[in-house]
Amino acid sequence: MSAPRGRQPFELTWAQPGERGRDQGRPGRPEGRHPTGRSGTVPKIAAGGTMTVMTGQVWVSLISLGGVVLGGVLSYLVQHTTQRSAERSEQRRQRIALSEARRAERLALLERFIEVSAEAERCAYTRPSQWEDTDEWYLTTRDVMYRLWVADRLLRIQFPRPVHDAAHTHFLDLNRTVWHGLPDGESVRDHLEGNRSAFLDTAREAMG
Repeated sequence: MSAPRGRQPFELTWAQPGERGRDQGRPGRPEGRHPTGRSGTVPKIAAGGTMTVMTGQVWVSLISLGGVVLGGVLSYLVQHTTQRSAERSEQRRQRIALSEARRAERLALLERFIEVSAEAERCAYTRPSQWEDTDEWYLTTRDVMYRLWVADRLLRIQFPRPVHDAAHTHFLDLNRTVWHGLPDGESVRDHLEGNRSAFLDTAREAMG
C-alpha cells in the first residue's frame, strides 16, 4: 500500500558499521559495535506470543492423550466387570440346574423304593403257610424282593448315610416278614409301621 500524499513513508534501518547515519547526519558507529554497546550482530527476538502458543498446544496434546488413556481404562473396566458378572451368572445357573437335576433324581429313587416296598408288603399279606419254588406267589415275591434290594442300594449311592440306614432297616424288616412270616396274631401292618415311618421322616428331612 502506498503512503498518503504529503507524507514520507517512515523507514527504520540500522546503519552499517563504518557508515554515517543517512537521515540524521550522525557519524557512523565504530566497526563491530552494537547499539546497546555490545559487540556482534543484533539477535533476532521471537514474538512474545510464540512460547504461550506452544505451551498451550502441549497442554492440549497432554489432555487429549489423558482422555484417550482414561477412556481405554474405563472401557476395559466395564468389559471386565460385565464379563465377570456374566461368568458368575452362568456358574450360578449351572449350580441351580445341577441341584434341581440331583433333587429330581433323588425323588425318583425315593418313589421307586416306596413303590417296591409297598409291593413287598402286599406279598407279606398274601404269604401262604407253605409254597413251592414253582408257585406263582414265590416267583412274584422273588422278583419284587430283588427289585427292592436294588432300590435299597441305589439309595445308598445318592443319599446321606442316615437315609440309607433307615431304608435298609425297613428293607430287612420286610425281607424277614415276607420269607419267615410273623408270630400268630401279630399284624403285618403294625409290625412294619415303625421302621417305615422312620424311613419316611428321615427322607423328608434330607430333601428339605
